[in-house]
Amino acid sequence: MLTAPEPRQRRGRGEVKGYEIAQKVLQDGKITVEFDEAGGTWKALGKYGAWFDSAVGIHTRDICEPFHDAWKDISDVDKRTIQDRMLDWFNVDYNYKNGILRSVVDREAAKCYKDWKSFLHRHYKRYGRESLPSNMRNQVHWDRCCDRFSGDKFQANRSNRSNQKYPSLHGRLSYSQHHNKKASTETQEPMSAIDNWADMHRRGDSWVNTHVEQTFNTLEEERQQRTQTTSSATRPPLDEHGILEQVLGMRRGHKK
Repeated sequence: MLTAPEPRQRRGRGEVKGYEIAQKVLQDGKITVEFDEAGGTWKALGKYGAWFDSAVGIHTRDICEPFHDAWKDISDVDKRTIQDRMLDWFNVDYNYKNGILRSVVDREAAKCYKDWKSFLHRHYKRYGRESLPSNMRNQVHWDRCCDRFSGDKFQANRSNRSNQKYPSLHGRLSYSQHHNKKASTETQEPMSAIDNWADMHRRGDSWVNTHVEQTFNTLEEERQQRTQTTSSATRPPLDEHGILEQVLGMRRGHKK
């Protein structure tokens, strides 16, 4: 067990980002964010999309208790409070498209809550119960988290999660956000759907695991086969999303 770190005086990353967003709003007014409506994912895109996601995380950690098993255990009141607080910083029309943007905030908050709990568990494994994490509101909450981490139910769930086939190397970044980021910062041409999927699970020449590498080889073989079956003159645009669905199944999240 490592020695608990000394308390830091500097601001945490979330606090710094919240200050940056608040200053932007103070200077220029509420922020307008573009969402991926055309692709149907409704992900927040671009620089302000990243700010939007960060703001959801800030409010989620400020409002929710961290010791619940899952997002479904968070009260509707707390979920609504997160949505309402987003209106302080962002132009969000919750009446648009039958309230789709409320669902967007709720979806992102669920991811933030899961990531927060994962961070707390890593802290617990490294430093133990005696070290209060910097993003924990009080000792009572931390004690309840530690009780949960050491319980039999949590240990069983952790074993199941370790069997995940396609872990991402980009944290909470979705396939859609990663695709948009690559297209805007590295090249004028958008990355293909299959290459985008591969890039989420590979760093340089190293794959996250051998199963992902084998799956990419299957995707590449299918892509080459479909390309070779038609001439370039009559070939329609290659449906790489269709290849992903064929190989990975409909629920692998490669469009999300």
